[in-house]
Amino acid sequence: GPAIANVYKYSKGVRKWAKSEVDDLVKRGYLRRNGDRNSPDLMDVTDKFSKAVFRMDSDFEELFRIYPEECQKDRYSPRLILKACDRAEVARMYKKLVRTREKHLYIINVTLWARDQNMLVVPLKDYVKNEYWEVLQHKYENQRTGVKYAMV
Repeated sequence: GPAIANVYKYSKGVRKWAKSEVDDLVKRGYLRRNGDRNSPDLMDVTDKFSKAVFRMDSDFEELFRIYPEECQKDRYSPRLILKACDRAEVARMYKKLVRTREKHLYIINVTLWARDQNMLVVPLKDYVKNEYWEVLQHKYENQRTGVKYAMV
């Protein structure tokens, strides 16, 4: 297929594949050999490679994945479902509000911090619609304990 043709074109136009580099990628679990040669058509990429190279989730899907399912404000109140929403509608809203990767990563960090502090008590739709991360931003900046949250 065309993907293999591109790999051959790269190896002819730029440089050949070094056996040690291919062996290293196989050993680290990024490639799988289907034969005894280091030929692109005898190699498969693994899920580990795909996860490292390609983004599988949209920015909103990443936020949806880390947002809590439910919360309880105190032991006497009922549990609130937080993710009940029209996902496509909220995803469009999020995409419109959050236009840069940098802002998205900041929102993810604030959200992870607020989740760990049990501060997320609003439905996800309201969190996005009202840009609730801005309400949490001041507390996040002033009260975090030096823990830097990374992408999940």
